[in-house]
Amino acid sequence: MKRFIQPFEAAGYNVKVTFADAELNESLARAVRRGLKTGRIISSYVIIEYGNKPEEVYETLRTMTNSRGEPYGFENNPEQEEEEVPAA
Repeated sequence: MKRFIQPFEAAGYNVKVTFADAELNESLARAVRRGLKTGRIISSYVIIEYGNKPEEVYETLRTMTNSRGEPYGFENNPEQEEEEVPAA
């Protein structure tokens, strides 16, 4: 993971990671809504294939520190989270 992060830190960025857990149906609904709003289409196959990988990556990064000695991961700020999507 460091190989993806290091170029950003070398450019002066303070890299932080947050994780917002979502059920599969919620993730699919958000992707459709985003696609309709912005035109950025994400295949449902891609979302399904990700499975728990984002959470696993976050858990790993949460235990690591950045070039400033700060943890990469931090707790979610409820004010910054997306609105909840009603169940289909």
